This record gives sequence, C-alpha cells and structure tokens, in this order.
Amino acid sequence: MEFLDQNDLNTTTQMTAPSSNTGTVAYIFDRNVGLGFTSVGYTTSTTLSLGITFSTAQNLSHILLQNHNIRDGFFRYNSLSANTLGTLSLNSASTTYLSFSTVTGVNSVDFVMSAATSVDTERRVGEWFVGERRFVLTRNPSSVDWRPETSRKQIVHDMPDGGVRVFNIRDKFKARLKWSFIPEAFKDSLLAIYNRALPQYFLPFPTTTAWSGEAYEVYWVGPFDFTHGDNAKASGFGGSMELKQTAGG
Repeated sequence: MEFLDQNDLNTTTQMTAPSSNTGTVAYIFDRNVGLGFTSVGYTTSTTLSLGITFSTAQNLSHILLQNHNIRDGFFRYNSLSANTLGTLSLNSASTTYLSFSTVTGVNSVDFVMSAATSVDTERRVGEWFVGERRFVLTRNPSSVDWRPETSRKQIVHDMPDGGVRVFNIRDKFKARLKWSFIPEAFKDSLLAIYNRALPQYFLPFPTTTAWSGEAYEVYWVGPFDFTHGDNAKASGFGGSMELKQTAGG
C-alpha cells in the first residue's frame, strides 16, 4: 500500500491536445474513471500526442492510467525525442501503473499514443495521473485490520404504492486501517502524512503487472490516535487511520 501526492495534472490550461477534440480533455483528470478523453479521427495508426506543461518544475515518480485502450505508446519529459519515463508495448490491460526513480525538474510530459487495443478504434484515456510518491507503508495492516468500503450516496423516495424510487448520486471509497506494535519510525511516517492535512492518492494494491486500477484521492479524517503498545515504548505503537474519498469526481 502506498500514498502519492495529489495529481500534478489538474487544469486544462496545462494541456495540449489535438484540435479535433479538446472538449473532453478535462475528463482526463476529473477523478471520474467513467468519463474520459476520446480522440476524433485517430482510428488508424496515426500517432496522437497529449501534452502537459507545468507552471513550475515538478518531481515525478509515478504515472497512472485508468480506463484506457492504449496498446502502444510512450511517455517522455522535457522533450519529445528523449527522456523516456515509460512505455506501453502490445498492452491489453485497461489500467497501467508505472513507477520509476524520482525525476526532478520536470517541466513537461508528453504521452505519445500510436495504437489502440482494438483495430480502427479511437484512443481513450479515462484518468491520467502524474505525480510523486509520498510514502510506502512499511507494513500493511493484517486482513482483519483492513476495512475498505464503497459507500453509495442515494436519494430514496417512498412512493404511494409502498415501493421506493432511488436516485444514485455517486459511489465513494473509504477505509479504516489499524496496526499494533509498529516501530516508532513507521509511526512517525504516518504522523507526517496526518500533519500534511491535504488530499493524497491512496493505492491499496499497487503493482506494475495486473494492477486493479484502484487509486483514490482521500483525506485522513479523524484523530491521530497512535499510542505505546501495552503502555511500554519498547513494545512499539498501535493505532488506526481512517480514509475518506474527496468530493467531486
């Protein structure tokens, strides 16, 4: 399990895209995986490029793609002809997790797409995350102390015939993580996350192969309640973390 900073892609003014379809560019970073950018006129092998230009240089260690159909492509920074961050080759998955050593001084990122997973199909990207790792949990919670949940915001109307009419607004992720007898260094790293008091991306099970696509922008809500285990510092610390997905998306 790991935490990443917020997405460094967060406004359409950062983006460059083919003029044939700029209307769906905002869907690339709106945190709604069901919506996405779709190309127009790129059903053949014609290369398509999406670009990000940052107002200030960024540090990057991760690229995530959700709900996409890109078979072949590559990511480069500060140049279209050099500085490769990662590649897709004969890809068939709809989610992609790329992790690399932190690159500093990144002013721009280009995603060059040369083919979709299906022939004669427009290119599609649901969500595109670029950012830096904040912290990898040095010990995941046990199965009994890992409590993820998807909650659904609904408006329920009781109808005259005794039935109901339901309007589903949005599904949201939340989770509770709990540990016992963790070392002080781990506790201090968790405290640093808590003290930031900012939204962060939480990935329950990141992996470069067969990634599930789970990535949620969350807040740590509630208190920081870690205390000495068994009332003895030598026994380590115990406590819990409650995460709730941010609004929007």
